[in-house]
Amino acid sequence: MILLYIQAFPKRSPLLHDVSRAVLQVTEGKIMNISNQWFEEAASCDQQNRAKGNSSRLMLDSFKGLFLIAGLSSTAALLIFFSYFYIKTDIYWCHEIRLAESLLLWQKHLMCLRKMRLERQSQRQ
Repeated sequence: MILLYIQAFPKRSPLLHDVSRAVLQVTEGKIMNISNQWFEEAASCDQQNRAKGNSSRLMLDSFKGLFLIAGLSSTAALLIFFSYFYIKTDIYWCHEIRLAESLLLWQKHLMCLRKMRLERQSQRQ
């Protein structure tokens, strides 16, 4: 609140004290009305909610949809990354290993990872 200082009466006027008190009472009354409007209604809302006994608190079940969306989107992103990585490494390093029919799939992956590691080590040196 911005308070303005306006001098309407001379300094030693007999009306100055009475007018100042009247202005103070009016502004205090307005402030009390505003605070009653804002804060007593909130208290009455709390009392109404307690009287109903029907509190809707946020529980873990409230976030099921959010967790489902987050889980599905992160799983999809991970699958996209691994498929992109698989295609990229197959083209550059592991094409001939993938063609070997005598090896199991997990053995092919291990050989491919070893080959990639050896390639990177040789590039660093």
